[in-house]
Amino acid sequence: MDDHVTHRELDKAMESLQKDIKLSQAETSKQITELSGKIDTIQSNVTGKIDKANSDLSGKINALETSVGGLSKITWWIMGIISAGIIVPFVILLVKTIFKL
Repeated sequence: MDDHVTHRELDKAMESLQKDIKLSQAETSKQITELSGKIDTIQSNVTGKIDKANSDLSGKINALETSVGGLSKITWWIMGIISAGIIVPFVILLVKTIFKL
């Protein structure tokens, strides 16, 4: 086996390596560009889905807020009626007691 190489053989091997490196760089650059496009597509899809979910959630929260507001009014009316049913007889009893004295 020959342990020595000539300058020509070395130069030829270097040229071959440089060509391979350039081809690899070009292929890598192409793949990076393709991946970048795919990432942009995925990002826009995810952003669209998040925006839709936020819109749906916002609509549900608004509906719930309206419902709670209506229930709150009903609750206040019920509490008023119950309070009137307890307080009015108590006031009448108090007035009767005062006038009996």
